[in-house]
Amino acid sequence: MIKEYTFDTSEYSIERSNKTIYGELYRPLTDKEKLPIIIICHGYNSCCEGVRYEAELLAKRGIASYCFDFCGGGLKTKSSGTPVEMTIRTEQNDLEEVIKEISALPFVDKENICLFGMSQGGFVSALTAPDHKEMIKALFLVFPAFCIPDDWAERSRNNKSELIEFNGMCISRRFVDELPEYDVFEKAAEFDKKVFIFHGDSDPVVKVSYSEKLVKSYKNATLTVFPGQQHWFTGEYSEQMMDTICNYIKENG
Repeated sequence: MIKEYTFDTSEYSIERSNKTIYGELYRPLTDKEKLPIIIICHGYNSCCEGVRYEAELLAKRGIASYCFDFCGGGLKTKSSGTPVEMTIRTEQNDLEEVIKEISALPFVDKENICLFGMSQGGFVSALTAPDHKEMIKALFLVFPAFCIPDDWAERSRNNKSELIEFNGMCISRRFVDELPEYDVFEKAAEFDKKVFIFHGDSDPVVKVSYSEKLVKSYKNATLTVFPGQQHWFTGEYSEQMMDTICNYIKENG
């Protein structure tokens, strides 16, 4: 039987460079001085609220987590900034600030810090991790949106507007202009530690073929494809994913 822990939840915002990154810290109540922690990155037009299930489940299993709102990353975010200021690069900057701050917390096991990213948050996590691999132990990527460069190359041919309405949120031309010009698969592959990728074979937003290509790019990665799942996972598959993540942390802590 899996032991469940009670946990504390607290707001924990980061002040950096005249901006506030709003976040929530989930800390299991254990007698351990140091705890593993997973930094959770939400997807496009989402926020902390969208990943609380994962954060709470991790805490119940004895793993601390920190979820945060990307600046301008969604209409409900509590961080500074607006969606028209958001780009992949600004989200990478946010994540770098979070990694620096969270790794310095006294209860955090600095040898056991991982990143968890969903969709655009997975894309951002994968591009950021290589430059911080001395601090990041493993990556958990959930339907990571490696389609972004291809999708926007196609959209931008037909849309030259300064403001762009996309998936319920208005972003700026800057998002397109600042997309990575390098090979994102090659960049991601610079992270040579353990990577877990989870994807649904019926995902209409990010085709599973992107993750099939991504897993081949990495030196040490596994891809789990869930049948019939789209751009979100239903109960049993979500639990299976979280079991995989928790077991890895426990076995390699």
